[in-house]
Amino acid sequence: MNLSVRGKIYKKRPYYDNRIHHINCIAFLELDEGMKIFEDSIKIMPILCEGRRLALSVGENVEINGVMELRQITTISGERNIHSLPVLLAESVEKIS
Repeated sequence: MNLSVRGKIYKKRPYYDNRIHHINCIAFLELDEGMKIFEDSIKIMPILCEGRRLALSVGENVEINGVMELRQITTISGERNIHSLPVLLAESVEKIS
């Protein structure tokens, strides 16, 4: 599902996943407007992308276009989440003021 979201970069870290080699960054976006996905209200959405596409700092406001998928993401400890989460695979990132 194609999606465009706006919000503030809440957290950002390197991301390693042996299933997706071109993705090397995960950011968590605090959405300007929460969204409802499968009866759940979401305020913070994980964003997977190439680090060079997200060369912005924590706290900056952005608009991100991409494809939303349900995925088991790798946690900071290297383990996969038990449940699939809604994740946005970023195609474009723009800073907004």
